[in-house]
Formats: sequence, C-alpha cells, structure tokens
Amino acid sequence: MLRPSSDFTKAGDLDSGLIVQKALEVAEARAATWAEESAKLGIAGPKIGFDWEALIEAWQPGKFETTSSVGGSTTLRSRDRDVPEEPALLIGFEIWLHPFRDSNETVRGVAPLFRTQSGKTFDGLPRTAGAEKEKRRRVVAKNGYVVGGLKATSENAIRSMTVIFHKLSDKGTDPEDFYESDTYGEWEGGNTAAVTTDGKVSVGMDGYYGLGLDQLALIVTEL
Repeated sequence: MLRPSSDFTKAGDLDSGLIVQKALEVAEARAATWAEESAKLGIAGPKIGFDWEALIEAWQPGKFETTSSVGGSTTLRSRDRDVPEEPALLIGFEIWLHPFRDSNETVRGVAPLFRTQSGKTFDGLPRTAGAEKEKRRRVVAKNGYVVGGLKATSENAIRSMTVIFHKLSDKGTDPEDFYESDTYGEWEGGNTAAVTTDGKVSVGMDGYYGLGLDQLALIVTEL
C-alpha cells in the first residue's frame, strides 16, 4: 500500500513525494477508466437481488391480483387458478400443441412452471383436455427473468401464444428489460391481444379451458 505523499514532503523528501503523488494519479485514472468500461458492459455498481423476504410476506390471497386475460369464450368452461402453497415465481409454461382445422399446430393447453427461492423448479397442473396425446413445448425464463406478459391469437379459444419475460428487480420486475419467446401455434385470422404484469411479480396462472385453452391470465402480487 502506498504511503501518502504528504509523509514524504513533511520529511523533506520532495522527490519521493512527487513520485508517490504521480502513482496515485495514475491509479485513480485507471480506476475511472475501469468504472467507465464496466458501465458500458452493464456490470457497474452494486448487484441488486430480488427481495424474496418481501415476496414471502406478501404470500397471502388478499395481496394477489389477476391481470386482464387473452383468449376467447368462457361459456360453459372450467376455470382454474393455480398459485403454489409455497412462495414461488412463475418462470414459464409447458405448452400443448395439436392440429385443428387447417392448422398443423394450435395451442391446446398449458401448465405453469414455478421456481422457489432455493432454486427448486416444479410444474403446476395442466389446463387442457387429452394432454397425453399432444405435442409439448417447454418455455422457461432465462436466469434473472420471470413471466411478465402474454401475447395470444384467439378465435373462440387461444390458437397461438408468445410468452413475454421481464427482468427481475429488487421489488418486482423491469418491463423495460424484456424479451419474447418464440410463437407457439399457427393460426390465420382471429384476434391478437397482449397482457402485462406492469412491473408486478407473476406468481400464478388463471384460466378457462374446455377441449382447448379458452382464456389465460396471470396472477401477480406487488411487493
């Protein structure tokens, strides 16, 4: 560790004082350069972790909300809400696909995928009929992201869907930092709609289903 230049100047050693001062200036300049480069790479500043303690405290039905939904009719359909007993984040879906009319693949149903604070992942119950006969696609968030929204094309029921993932922040999610999955299912026509968690944390799924997936919404909480 360098001694302060003042230690040398007080002792009358001006040359050593100047050398130490110059070394300190060089070190400060390098530190400033490293900070600038780190900022460009997005690694500057303290890391902020997701506040699991706040989520645990919020884990009660009275604090859960349901977003608007995507999809079609709910007439004579079954409704299912899926929120785990233990605090967990909604990190994706398993999607069932099946031919329908002129399409080789349409969305038939989904199952939510969850992750706990310890990193344990588990599946929720599927919302579909005849799931064992259908093709499945597993869509899981990248590390540090959770489900932040849905985009779906529907005609009476959901025919194709895209999952939107938001970056986790300390008290929720950052909707400005997002990415989208591939689109699952193929359909010409119908209506396309999207829902978002608006920065809240997704913790479950709400939906209607019959022979297919009729409507889908997200269950969220605000920390």
